This record gives sequence, C-alpha cells and structure tokens, in this order.
Amino acid sequence: MDSEKTATRILVVEDNDTARDAIREFLDLSGYQVACAGSADEALSEAEKLHPDILVSDWQLKGQRDGVDVARELQDRFGVLVVFITGNALEPLRRSAADINVARYLRKPVSLPRLARLIGELPAA
Repeated sequence: MDSEKTATRILVVEDNDTARDAIREFLDLSGYQVACAGSADEALSEAEKLHPDILVSDWQLKGQRDGVDVARELQDRFGVLVVFITGNALEPLRRSAADINVARYLRKPVSLPRLARLIGELPAA
C-alpha cells in the first residue's frame, strides 16, 4: 500500500447511503484514510476527528446546509481540497461555490475508478 495514500485523509459527504458506502469502500480499498458523513452537521463533527486533506462532497444535502457550506468551513479550518459531486447542472454549483477553491467538479453518476484517479492527481494525495 502506498504510504502517501495512507497518509491522505478524505472526508466523503453524501446523503445517499448507497452512494456514500460505495465511495467509501472504493477509496478505502484504494489506500486512503476515509471518513464519511450524511449531513453537513455530521461532516463538521467528523472533520474535527479526521482533520481531512480532501473533501469529496455532494452539493445538495438533507437539511439547511449544503456541500458548499461544508466546503467553506473546512477550507477555512483545515485548508481542504474540494471535489464536488452533483446530479444537477454544474453552472449553478460553480456560481454558488465561486468563493471556494474547488479542485474538481464531477457529475453523477460518478465512475469510482475515475474519482480515485482524479483524487490521486491532487497535490494532497
């Protein structure tokens, strides 16, 4: 197992249990340290424990806060690299996240091998 990958901490935020579990399992098998959350509040709590290097987040989450809110806070606190995943049009997400440094935008359904490859190309990975 690549020790650089093992050292890279990824927080996955996705409110769909099946999608979240699939991403977690694939990234875990790819050698990354992975934690997951299903909501913005859960993501912020998990981030306190993990201190993530990379945030992989769905844009729209259940509750009042979305993935952009999570990304803003985690970039301020931990300097995370952000990968957004959405089933919606990308342009509204880009406008909403204009004040954030987003490394990648991906459309659902996302190919897990492609996601792992893109994460591997990020500077923190």
